[in-house]
Amino acid sequence: MEGLRGIISFVLVLGGIVAIHEFGHLLAAKYFNVYCAEYSIGMGPLLFQRKGKETKYSLRLLPIGGYVAMAGESEQETDMFPPDLPAERTVTGLNPWKRIIVQLAGILMNLVLGVVIFTIVFTISGSPYASSNKIVSVLDDSPASEAGLQVGDRITAMIVDSKVIEVNDFDDMALSEEEAMLPRIYTIDRAGDEIEISVMPEFNEANDQYLVGISFGSQEINFLQAIGVGVKYAADSSLLIFKVIGDLFGGVGFENLSGPVGIYTVTSQVASQGLLPLFFFTGILSVNVGILQLLPLPALDGGRVVFSLWEAITGKPVNQKLETVLILASFALLFLLIIVVTYKDIIQLF
Repeated sequence: MEGLRGIISFVLVLGGIVAIHEFGHLLAAKYFNVYCAEYSIGMGPLLFQRKGKETKYSLRLLPIGGYVAMAGESEQETDMFPPDLPAERTVTGLNPWKRIIVQLAGILMNLVLGVVIFTIVFTISGSPYASSNKIVSVLDDSPASEAGLQVGDRITAMIVDSKVIEVNDFDDMALSEEEAMLPRIYTIDRAGDEIEISVMPEFNEANDQYLVGISFGSQEINFLQAIGVGVKYAADSSLLIFKVIGDLFGGVGFENLSGPVGIYTVTSQVASQGLLPLFFFTGILSVNVGILQLLPLPALDGGRVVFSLWEAITGKPVNQKLETVLILASFALLFLLIIVVTYKDIIQLF
């Protein structure tokens, strides 16, 4: 049952991210009246297909990618398009700046999906950047448990060494090393009733510090606040990805890379924790995919943008043969990287 749930979660998460990415390309291409022969989620054997006015909408067996077949994008697939198609209806016939919009649209959709997911999650669970003063867990047999603290209590103030401290969030409860070992009196809001509870902390050898045995939830925020926090979280995640990529070029952090096997393993583990963690993981993965597609490798959207920028600046397109060689070489490089990383993931599993 766990294995089946993991497989279903993996297919839905990866398929959803690919679908939204390719849908971004499709929307932008159709906006500029580019002829799109097919919008496909997945690769390999066809499972389902529906014909629109011009475009075939397909679902294929292998959830490892997807594509939008645009006129002018590949010389090898001219049989998919009408022979008398005017140049202005091809992606190569677009103004380079319009072509860049089409090339970046998939990335933008991945980032937007991430922000939407983060906004929903943070509206439900609170901000990841700020804690509240509400107790969400009390350890069994801890000083807090023995003193009578309960889940749902809000600590509004505490007295330590005759010093009264107003508490709005967890950070307000930070104490010096000397104060941490002293008894404290908590002022508690319990369902509207104000009570005081005395607690004597105990030394925890595992953490090498004095602890009471309580943890706090995230600060509750409304939907509008969650939008801002969602944008910030997506931006922070993007910067972290750039840092990881920079470290990789410096020869550091290769062990943190994951291929399809690693992503499946993590997805399966997150799915076992519930729908909200899986939903949140989908947002993180979507942002990752969007940022990785920005890399200036010819096989990725970022590389295609570089080619279009070259044409916009010089007025001349990149030599077609050179472009094809660079795209094939970068595809081979990415495929080799996936094989190496997948091998690493499998070794770690066993």
